[in-house]
Amino acid sequence: MLMLGIFLLLIALLVLVFNLRTSYVTEGGALGQVPVFGASIIQIPLLMTVGLALIEKSGRLHLEWWHYPLICLVLAVCSGILVSWVGNYAKRA
Repeated sequence: MLMLGIFLLLIALLVLVFNLRTSYVTEGGALGQVPVFGASIIQIPLLMTVGLALIEKSGRLHLEWWHYPLICLVLAVCSGILVSWVGNYAKRA
């Protein structure tokens, strides 16, 4: 379970980097912004939350049940803002 959780966290990080790159290349435009923004606020928090749950199931973390929705919400907001900022930065650059 620990290795699968770490693998999911790594995949979530790679998806975030890919989404940031896509947002930068398309300059936050209509070609890439909507799918990238949707993937950032849905896929990344879900992958990270499931990865953390698997790591916790292996006995390495001790989280309460209410930590998971809070972590998912914070990750969704942060990754969405980050993708928007990168797209806006690419427009100005």
